[in-house]
Amino acid sequence: MSNILSVLLIIFSLSMIIFIHEAGHYIAAKKSGLIVTDAFIGFGPTLWSFTKNETRYGIKLFLLGGFVRIPGMSSEEKLPEGIEEERTYRNTTYKNKVLVVSAGVICNFVLSVILAWLAFSVIGVVSPSIVTVQNLHWVDNSGKEISLNYFHKNDTVLNIAGNLIHSQNEFMTDIVQKPHSNLPVTIKRENKIIKLNRLPFPNQGKLHAVLGEGVIRYNPIVAFPHAVWLVYYMGEQTITHLSSGASNTWHALVSPQVHSNSSINTGRFVSIIGIVRLSNQAIHTSFILFLFILILLNIMLAILNIMPFPFLDGWYLAIATYERLRSSKETNYHIKIQKLYPFIAVFVTLLIITVSAIAYLDVTKPLINPFK
Repeated sequence: MSNILSVLLIIFSLSMIIFIHEAGHYIAAKKSGLIVTDAFIGFGPTLWSFTKNETRYGIKLFLLGGFVRIPGMSSEEKLPEGIEEERTYRNTTYKNKVLVVSAGVICNFVLSVILAWLAFSVIGVVSPSIVTVQNLHWVDNSGKEISLNYFHKNDTVLNIAGNLIHSQNEFMTDIVQKPHSNLPVTIKRENKIIKLNRLPFPNQGKLHAVLGEGVIRYNPIVAFPHAVWLVYYMGEQTITHLSSGASNTWHALVSPQVHSNSSINTGRFVSIIGIVRLSNQAIHTSFILFLFILILLNIMLAILNIMPFPFLDGWYLAIATYERLRSSKETNYHIKIQKLYPFIAVFVTLLIITVSAIAYLDVTKPLINPFK
């Protein structure tokens, strides 16, 4: 696949992740009886739109994700003409508010599980317990290489002398370290089981083997718990490495001696520039690696959005919870967003600086290809 096509695939995939996140908000709002005034794919000038059942649907010029607009996300927001106050976000129940703001995150986790399930059951994942032969040759005492045609490339080794092979170490022990034993070997070649009886080897020299890992596909039912566990594990690891990622990003930024291939630089945060570059490298290595990156991006988007920072889902969830705690049976408390403007201004400033700094690192100290 050319770089242009792979980049277009990456951009499309990232847009779909954002779109599905927004679709979660849209579905939850509709199910809660709230008004959704806009539901668009992309950003920027409107290319095409139509209105149906009080919602305007359409496509924007820049097809990067999408958005939905729900009136009344803050207590001071002025409602468009004709909008019923009773069906706005700020006037709905706490339960509905939690559902609406959490739906995007839930959709991202659900999509992660679906992608992981596809990886385990349909595409297949690389397993170290499946040993494949990539190259097998003999080097005699003079240093001359002699190709051995007993194995074809990507043959899967099933057993040696009746012993099941579950790792490359077992293969090395039974074949490479005992080349003169003429051991019978059973392999799988293009879905056919073949028995290689008592392989002959030269009497002098050394056997060299280049091994690989085969692909395993799980039963669709068995694949589901594997998918759930993978999403849970990747989510746990993402949260665990947030502090170290921030620390590594800072050191990579302020330390001139930190190079692209250093452990500090490889453990830092990346911007959209780094995400596209890593995704492109993954596509050209293996599609399954790209799929795992998409799973990770879904999880990271969900975790990021649930944080209580301005304009993220966690922000609205925190405000809704605070207002619920301050409200009574007689009156509903609404927080004054104007009082939070200084905090919002500081956060936005720091966010712009942080994103710019990470993008700068992605340009000046790009991560080395981890998939080589």
